[in-house]
Amino acid sequence: MKSLKKIPKYASLEVESKFWQEQDSTEYVDWTHAKLARFPNLKPSTKNISFN
Repeated sequence: MKSLKKIPKYASLEVESKFWQEQDSTEYVDWTHAKLARFPNLKPSTKNISFN
């Protein structure tokens, strides 16, 4: 297993967003332990959200 980089602290949400747009998350997170998540009780929202 390769050693993972430490996730830095961010001064703002904008800084964090820019960081993750430019980085490969596999260098910071071990996705082999990720589990599928389901959210069956979510209700529609009137606000748009985006996951990048």
